[in-house]
Order: sequence, then C-alpha cells, then structure tokens
Amino acid sequence: TDDDGHGGVVIIGSHVNKTTRQYEHLRDRGLPLEFVQFDQHLVAFDGSLEGEVQRVVDEVERQINVGRSVVVYTRRERYDADTDDQDHQLLISQRISDAIMSIVARLSVRPGFILTKGGITSSDVGTKALQVKKALVMGQIRPGIPVWLTGDESKFPQLPFIIFPGNVGDEGTLADIVEELL
Repeated sequence: TDDDGHGGVVIIGSHVNKTTRQYEHLRDRGLPLEFVQFDQHLVAFDGSLEGEVQRVVDEVERQINVGRSVVVYTRRERYDADTDDQDHQLLISQRISDAIMSIVARLSVRPGFILTKGGITSSDVGTKALQVKKALVMGQIRPGIPVWLTGDESKFPQLPFIIFPGNVGDEGTLADIVEELL
C-alpha cells in the first residue's frame, strides 16, 4: 500500500507457461490479495470487451480504495480467432492488448504500485496507460525485473512500476515479489 493506504495492482497478461505457473503459485500463496479475472475471450462478441474492461476497472478501484491489492489476470487460455487470416488474428490480439492496457488507463484512483507481467503488457501499460516519458530506474527487484519510479509527467507521478517480462524468474518469483510489495 502507498501513503494514502491504497493497494497495488498486478496485471498479468502474458500467456507463456512460465507465467501461468507463476500466477498459480501467487494464487496459492495465501497472500491478502483480490483476484479479478479479465475475460479476453469476450473479444469475440461485439461490444462485450468494453463492458468487461469497465467491470474490472470498477472492481480494481473498489479494492485499492480500501487498501487491498488486486491481481488482474487474463484467462489462462489464449484466444485465437477461428481463422487462418494472420492479419485478422493480429488485429484481435491488438484489441485484447489495448483492453488490458486501458484497465490501467481508466483508473482514477492512484494505486500503491503497479506490477505488470508480460513484455507487451508492460510496454503498453508504461507508455500508453501511464504515459511515462521519463522514469528513474531504481534498480532490479530480481534479476531481469526492473523497477521504475514514474516521472512527473505520467498519469501517476512517482509511482513504483515493476516490469516483469513473461519468461523471467522461477515459479515462486512473482509471489515473492508481490509479498515483498504488500
């Protein structure tokens, strides 16, 4: 939690097997966290993804306002369109990525920290949702996992932003870091 008593936000977008195992380890650790699934498969139904984003934003804000940290995770099954059209699949993947990023972009309550899991997820949250142009790299919380302090121009200035790539760490690394942040 931050000085305002707000909980943090963990966003898990990566679908690599290692991330799924790390998510499961975090879930099973028994930490005081709320887990909110983001159903990216709703991309298949016109207009449904928008409602899903708003549902998740509302729940995240409700939880962090009372000091609870929240883990937002995508369904662990990757969504693939029923098509061989690679351009169409890429468009769908981009819509899902934009929706995940927009969860953070729509937050009106400042979280205590943000940890993103996945390379594309981290990039989009940092540059698009948080609008980071400049950050102080505080170091690494674990090897290959940098911690930024967002710049004054960002959506949430001076916010710890942890960038956790998809294939980094072992099964317990995510849970260990989140436990340290709580």
